[in-house]
Amino acid sequence: MKKGTVSQSEKAGDSKRIDDINKWAFWYCLAHRFFKPRFIGLFYKKPHFSLDKINICIIIDITTTKYNNSSSNIKEGEMKSKLTFKSFSKSLKDFGLNSYEAKSYMSLLEKNNLTAVEVSRLAGIPRARVYETLENLVIKGLSNLIPGTTKKYSAANPEVLKEKLENKIGNVESEIEQRRNEISEIRNNADEVIRKLIPLYESSRSQNDPIDYIEVLKDPRQMNIRFAQLVESAKKEILGLIKPVILSWPPENLVEETNRAVKRQSEILKRGVHIKSIYELSEDGDRRRWQLQTIARFAKTGEEVRIMKGLPMYLCIFDEKTIHVNMEDRVISAETSHTLLNVEHPSLAKILKAAFESYWERAEDYHEYINKG
Repeated sequence: MKKGTVSQSEKAGDSKRIDDINKWAFWYCLAHRFFKPRFIGLFYKKPHFSLDKINICIIIDITTTKYNNSSSNIKEGEMKSKLTFKSFSKSLKDFGLNSYEAKSYMSLLEKNNLTAVEVSRLAGIPRARVYETLENLVIKGLSNLIPGTTKKYSAANPEVLKEKLENKIGNVESEIEQRRNEISEIRNNADEVIRKLIPLYESSRSQNDPIDYIEVLKDPRQMNIRFAQLVESAKKEILGLIKPVILSWPPENLVEETNRAVKRQSEILKRGVHIKSIYELSEDGDRRRWQLQTIARFAKTGEEVRIMKGLPMYLCIFDEKTIHVNMEDRVISAETSHTLLNVEHPSLAKILKAAFESYWERAEDYHEYINKG
C-alpha cells in the first residue's frame, strides 16, 4: 500500500467514529436540554474517543451557548414582563380589564404574535384561563386573532384604550346627570308633600284635648321611672311635700333605688337646680329611723330640708310648670295602693307653689330637729 493512501478498513473505522461522535453529540444535546449538566460527565469516559474529545466539546460548547443564551433571553423577558405588569396592570383595570386580561394584553404588547401557551407563560396566568382571557380581549377589541394551524394573537393599538375610556367617562357622566335629575325630582316632591302636611300639623296643634296635660299611672315601677325623668329634666327648682309613702319594704329592698336617687340628685344640684323639701316622718319606729338616714344623705348633697307633721299629700312641683302628686287610693284592701298624677299646668303650679311656701314657713329646720333629738 502506498504511503499517504487510506485503506478501506481505515475509511470504515473513520466513518464509524464519526457516526459514534454524532450519536454521542445528539444524546449529549438531548440530555443537556432535559437534565442538569452534572450528568453529562458520563459521556467523557469512553477511552476510544480520546482523539475526538475536541470535536465533541465544540459541539457541546456551541449547543450549550445557544441554549444558555436562549434561556437567558427568556428569563430577562419574563423579569421585564413582571415589572411591566406590576406597573400597568392596575392602571388597565380602569379601562374595564380584569387582572388576567391586563397581564395578557401586556404580554401581547411586548411580544407580537403569541400562542395561548406563550401568553400563559409570559403573563403568569393559568393555562386553563388563558383561552377565555384571550377571547375576551378579542371581543373587547384589544387583541387580534391570527388564524392558522396554531392560533396566535397580537395586541391591538393602545389607542383603542383611549376610546374605551372616553366611552366609560361618557357613561359615568350620563349616570351622574340622571342622578341629578332624580335628586331634583325628589326635592320637588318633598317640598310639595311638606307644603301639604304643614296645615294638617298646625290644625292638630290648635285642637288641644282638655286632658292632654294630665298623666295617670298606677304601676309602681312606672311611677318610679316617671318621677326620675321629671327630676332629671328639671332646669330651675324642685319643691316637695314628702309624706312617708314607702311602696317597698323592708329597707333592703330600697337600698339600690335610694343609691340611684342620691346620685341623681347630686348631679342635678351641680347643674344649679334648687331643691327644697318638707318631710313628714313615719309613726313606725323602724321606718322613721330609715327615713332619717335617707334624709341625711339627701341633705348632705345640698338639698334644703325641713320637718313637719300632718302634710296633706305627697306633692312635687318642677320648674313652676309640672305637678307630681302621689295619692293613696280610697279602696279597702289588704295592701295600700297609690295613683300617680302628673299635671303640666303652669297656673296651677304657681298656686301650689304658694301653698308650699306657706308650709315651708311653718316647718321645722332639719338640723334643729336633729340637734333637739
